[in-house]
Amino acid sequence: MGEIKDIKYLKKYLLGKLSKKEIELIDIELIENDKLVENLSVAEDSLIEDFIEGELDQKETKLFNTNFLVSKERKLKIETIYLLKKYSNRDEKGDSLIVNEDIEFKSFFERLREIFHLSPQKLAFTSILIFIMLGIGLVYLNYFGNLSELEQNYARMNSSDLVNIQKDNYSQIDLISGISRSSNKVKTIAKDSLNNDVFFRLALESESDSKNKYRIELIKDDKIVFRVPEVNVYRNIIGKELRLILPQTIFETGLYQIKATKVKSNKISFMYSFYVK
Repeated sequence: MGEIKDIKYLKKYLLGKLSKKEIELIDIELIENDKLVENLSVAEDSLIEDFIEGELDQKETKLFNTNFLVSKERKLKIETIYLLKKYSNRDEKGDSLIVNEDIEFKSFFERLREIFHLSPQKLAFTSILIFIMLGIGLVYLNYFGNLSELEQNYARMNSSDLVNIQKDNYSQIDLISGISRSSNKVKTIAKDSLNNDVFFRLALESESDSKNKYRIELIKDDKIVFRVPEVNVYRNIIGKELRLILPQTIFETGLYQIKATKVKSNKISFMYSFYVK
């Protein structure tokens, strides 16, 4: 399976240009192959640079926006690489930036005021708003920026479209929300009956907004044992649901809770409980 370590091939994987079988092979190998994970990260950076430089054709650009640009982390990565490229125009003979000495340098706030024609009062409000947004971004990165390799692999899997998921390839578990600390009142699951991946369907209220995204925390003994930054809302016959894929290897005997929180809110929207024996 050495060919899938090729960067060009991995960029096709990120864009969704490969067949379902090829994508599944990569998804499986990503779980155990650390080298492939490293190459995939390189492919992500290369694909972002291609996008920034305008080297993607119209079809690839559409795939980039629909299949690759599906998480806040990747959007932030694009901004970071763009800024790095913008300010990395260095003189080959030295390490200093190539700067036109005739340029009049202005502060960030001066330029902000010029662009938006802001009064001092509006400028102050806008500045505060920008710092608040930056603070929220730092909190997000601090919380999810240290995901394990396994969590990163499943974050990519769960951010993709799970509408036409091949359910026969997974152990399916349907759960209804409700806070319960007793194993006698929750669904019991035999660990030996689980396949490599477990497909959860988490019921939502029928009026739930389909545009919302939820972050997931799997909790055991009051400790977070696995995290997924974003999962999508899906329609079913009777209402709405969250769909979540987790690896079987993380489960041990005991009571688990899945905490689903709206990405744009700090309120716990739903809690799902189950017991593994």
